[in-house]
Amino acid sequence: MKEGYYAIHETFHSDRKIKSFRMAAMVIAVKKVAEAYKYLGI
Repeated sequence: MKEGYYAIHETFHSDRKIKSFRMAAMVIAVKKVAEAYKYLGI
């Protein structure tokens, strides 16, 4: 739980275009899906 909040917090504060914690969480989720697809070769 703590690690998840930290990741969202860091993402939120790393880019001025990200306006909310919800958007930061979505950015992290999309990056994880992209990594999984890359790993699978899709």
